[in-house]
Amino acid sequence: MSDKIKQYAISLENDIFINIRKVARAITNFYDKKLFMSEISSTQFIALLKISCLENKSLSNIARNLSVDRTTLLRNLTLLQKKELLKIKNLSDKRAKTCFLTEKGAEAIEKGIIIFEKSKKEVEDILGVKKCELLSNDLKFIETTIKDLINY
Repeated sequence: MSDKIKQYAISLENDIFINIRKVARAITNFYDKKLFMSEISSTQFIALLKISCLENKSLSNIARNLSVDRTTLLRNLTLLQKKELLKIKNLSDKRAKTCFLTEKGAEAIEKGIIIFEKSKKEVEDILGVKKCELLSNDLKFIETTIKDLINY
């Protein structure tokens, strides 16, 4: 490997993209381990929770609210449907789909909330509540700014 490539790789150690991805993986792994007994992942929990709160449960609206593309969302929701946590239905336009939680899905959210809150408290105890709030606000600012930058 050339010195130029090595230098560039070293320079990325403080890159915002690289570090946000590392933190995202670490925090996702932490929550996934905590939610293991509930048989859903942290991303599945957040999707179920978001779906339960949205009035418009079209896949396009859910994808927009979760900041994922529709194809990825459908793939993930299909897994939740196989677990009988939600049902996906076609609308009159065959390409348009909607979904709704099943009773089992609502129970998974209830169970997940208890575990999620304990896990959140554990993170806040380690990092400090104020630091978590500041970091969360900074991340929301970054998300909004970057979305505006790319006209998301």
